[in-house]
Amino acid sequence: MITMAFTLFFLTNPKMTTQVNFPENYRDTLPKKNISKQVTSQKFIPESKIYCCTYCQAKYEILKHGNRITIIYIYKERRNTVHGVVRNGKIYSDDPYEQTFKLSGNLYSLKGNTFLVKNIENGEYYNYILCK
Repeated sequence: MITMAFTLFFLTNPKMTTQVNFPENYRDTLPKKNISKQVTSQKFIPESKIYCCTYCQAKYEILKHGNRITIIYIYKERRNTVHGVVRNGKIYSDDPYEQTFKLSGNLYSLKGNTFLVKNIENGEYYNYILCK
């Protein structure tokens, strides 16, 4: 009904020089997505490694997720978890010892297949190597 009224108006008005094509005006104006270029979002699986000590029973499990790191201390049935961030090769964690003794970036270190933990009492590092 409305389209007929518009058609009559445009046909009877001599000053109108543009021709209106109704089917073109009512087409879907949403852009079509290119399916071949869509990227599926895959969840990144954190990298998990276990480091063992040659002379003690303690182990460390290291979970790396980008620049974030989770350090899990394992001794018999006890587990202690510390979270941190890797910046410029140093590990900055939320460990209370690191904050109390102002050892930011120096308490934990990860170099190749060796994980180093600083002994607060004498300043030496304990070496934990990658378990087999």
